[in-house]
Amino acid sequence: MFTNNSDEEIIDFVDFWLPVPKEYDAQSCQHFIAGIEQRLRNNIFFSVEAYYKPYDNMLELNPNNDPVTDKDDFVAGTGKAWGVELLLKKSLGRFNGWLGYSYSRIRKEIDFNSDGKLSKREGEVYYVKNDIPHSFNAVLSFKLNDKNSFGITLSANSGQPFTVNEGMVYAGTNYASPLAPYAALQPIPGEKNGARYPSYFRMDLSYVRTIQPFGINGKFKFQVINATNHFNVLFAQTLRNTNPTRIRAFSMFPIIPSLGLEFEL
Repeated sequence: MFTNNSDEEIIDFVDFWLPVPKEYDAQSCQHFIAGIEQRLRNNIFFSVEAYYKPYDNMLELNPNNDPVTDKDDFVAGTGKAWGVELLLKKSLGRFNGWLGYSYSRIRKEIDFNSDGKLSKREGEVYYVKNDIPHSFNAVLSFKLNDKNSFGITLSANSGQPFTVNEGMVYAGTNYASPLAPYAALQPIPGEKNGARYPSYFRMDLSYVRTIQPFGINGKFKFQVINATNHFNVLFAQTLRNTNPTRIRAFSMFPIIPSLGLEFEL
């Protein structure tokens, strides 16, 4: 099985899985991991882990397929993922939580035009959509007393890569309207995934108070998502008829406060 998700999709909600066609070899990979773990004093745990994962027979949609035959719908290539992860964790005490940082890269090499050469300019060597070089996460909790506790969650990472359209060109198809012959424009893509969205940052704050109404154990929760109201890009869109090319970014979500009650029945 393999996923048939294109990097050109603006938003992917689900993964589409397909059986590998009989004309192609099954995908395979090896996973090499090396790491060290150390328990420090005061219930503090520290670990470092490095990994390298080469892939073979990765299938991508063939942009030059012949619609007459169904034996060239895909092109096989290779890929590799590598990185290092650091974790510092404290699980006991009034103040606890964990800090994590990772550096990782995910790259594919696909000879789309089957000329025996790999060209970065032609989009045959590229970092995939979920390539996030730097990622930092922190989850911290402070227990003020038996009833009240506070929490903060921080996330910061590199922006997602995407392909910038360098311009538009008249498609010249027979489907263009005679009243608007230049309406059938198609984009001129730049280097595949050669640009990145701005860095992602999010801070969530929380407050939890233990309550016992009518003798029932419960919790009152107050949370603020994206407390700094940071503009995190969900996707970007090239604006038509702009020179030079302009890009419009759409945000994920603004600051969102919420209240909640939780009971143990």
